[in-house]
Amino acid sequence: MIEEIKRGEDEPGDHVHDLHLQALWPSHALGLPIIGTRDSVAGFSREDLTGYMQRRYVGGHVVVAAVGLVDHSQLVDLANRAFAQVPSGSDLAKMDQPSIRTGRNLVAKDVEQVHFCIGGAGVSLYDDELYAASVLDGVLGSGMSSRLFQEVREKRGLAYSVGSYHLAYTHGGAFTVFGGTGIQTWDQVQEVVRAELDDVIANGPTDDELAKVKRQIAGNLVLGQEGMSARMMRLARNEFVHGRYVPLEETRAKLEAVTAKQVQDLAARILGPESLLTTAIGPFSA
Repeated sequence: MIEEIKRGEDEPGDHVHDLHLQALWPSHALGLPIIGTRDSVAGFSREDLTGYMQRRYVGGHVVVAAVGLVDHSQLVDLANRAFAQVPSGSDLAKMDQPSIRTGRNLVAKDVEQVHFCIGGAGVSLYDDELYAASVLDGVLGSGMSSRLFQEVREKRGLAYSVGSYHLAYTHGGAFTVFGGTGIQTWDQVQEVVRAELDDVIANGPTDDELAKVKRQIAGNLVLGQEGMSARMMRLARNEFVHGRYVPLEETRAKLEAVTAKQVQDLAARILGPESLLTTAIGPFSA
């Protein structure tokens, strides 16, 4: 695992995302890298591993999800036999909402490009603004027709890779703009990104953008359910997060109900200059 950590650190375009979340949530578990750190991986023992399994792999934390040609009663019988010896366990400890750090986090490294993340707090899986966040992401940086892709790459040729994404967890979330550019164009890229953020804050999405992004998201939702594995994961995720089956029609209705004003208000709340952290790996001078 330590070698895998080293390999990840050798890929600045990937590593910058880990560094960004660590710096964004410096005092919260959400900021910790999933793979662990060199110290944590080198330091844990067999007892640590078995203790973790005893705390986490218990009946109250297990969901069995299945799709396809399934006989429900047979599945229940198989699950009862397979998990009969699993202890019931206790509820997971509640996490606090994460507070974020803003400012700049520049990491000097001998690489050809500046790999960057610019972002701040997003919304949680339980937030009423969750679907507005998905639309905001679609307008700004998700796909080749998005504003950032068009302005930064297509019109100005300042970056090959540029986009955005929104991470939503049960406790908080993160909205991030990312990309890679040359050291000579790094300042200009930041200016263009800031201009696009300011525009969506001031004016919101256009009616055409709103309709197009909703269609794209709804289409991806439907296409994502064509595979049995994706359906199974959606069933399990909704049980974990919401404790119930969430029909696809309910999700699409909430998405369709998003207004341009809601997207604009969310952008104003989370994308102002004082609300963001810029993390970058690049050939910066001391």
